Amino acid sequence: RACCTEYIRREFGFNCTVDTLFLSKPAAGELQILTKNVDDRTPESADDVTETFLTKSTAMYYLIISTCDHDPVKVEGYVSFQNVYGFLPSYVYTRYSFYGVAIIIYFGLIVTWAAFCWYFRDQLIGVHKLIALVLGMGFIESFAKRKDLEYWNTMDERSHLLLFFQVVLSSATLTLAFSLLIAVSSGFGVSKASLGHDFYRICCFALLFLCFECARGLIEQFALMSLSETGNHDTINLGVEMPLFFVMVPTAMLQATAFMWIFNALKATIMSLRARRQTVKLALFLKFRVMLVLAAAASVLCVFIVSSFRGRSADEDAKLVWIVE
Repeated sequence: RACCTEYIRREFGFNCTVDTLFLSKPAAGELQILTKNVDDRTPESADDVTETFLTKSTAMYYLIISTCDHDPVKVEGYVSFQNVYGFLPSYVYTRYSFYGVAIIIYFGLIVTWAAFCWYFRDQLIGVHKLIALVLGMGFIESFAKRKDLEYWNTMDERSHLLLFFQVVLSSATLTLAFSLLIAVSSGFGVSKASLGHDFYRICCFALLFLCFECARGLIEQFALMSLSETGNHDTINLGVEMPLFFVMVPTAMLQATAFMWIFNALKATIMSLRARRQTVKLALFLKFRVMLVLAAAASVLCVFIVSSFRGRSADEDAKLVWIVE
């Protein structure tokens, strides 16, 4: 690469334009090269220069800036890469597809639950309405997460409003789900008309869990944004390792407390129903316990699967989104 001058044109016979950069010989092999010449000698006449380079394959690309002037030149700008589907990094695009499927699944569950509630409308209790609320929040959460990624995919930047909204909504949905499980396991709506003092304990747990879960979600989302900007997985881990540790430990402890609370409350409810000889309700809670045990076993299995494969690379982590989410 050289700067074309009258001397080079005369002595070496190159057919080039004066005061522009040129290649002394054509590029060999599969190299893709795009050259853009900008003739802008005065700061007052400086304009933004936008150039698009269509690549043929996934590879390493370099941006080289040079000048024919001997005076110092200041250049400001940025480079943005876009995949075929948009600006989302490849390891994030898997989530975009996942939330689309999640929206369809939640919609099907909402329609099915609404049909059951309508058919058994004379037997509805408060728990059934709370389940409908959880399903509705899950649907809105998936929709908000997909819109957040859609905005990022189209605009090449994250909307902080959408990001904050979907993190808070996701945390609230999980908090409500845990609170509902604790209330149902305590017999609320089935063997108890009210929770009594347990209501205040559940509210305190929900408030603590919501705060730590929101903090964890925000840290992970901003780490994801930082990873897309730097492309260095190690740098991201160092940047969020300490703050993420301080929110992950309390969150994990609160989740463990919730699981112990659920199973202990369920055990006490089952013993109470046996003592009262309420066989129909007892059978219902025994089936509920089996479902909780199976769900807990599936969660443990997912943890082992994710721990075995996660952290090798960002692209491999993206393949686990269907298990993690």
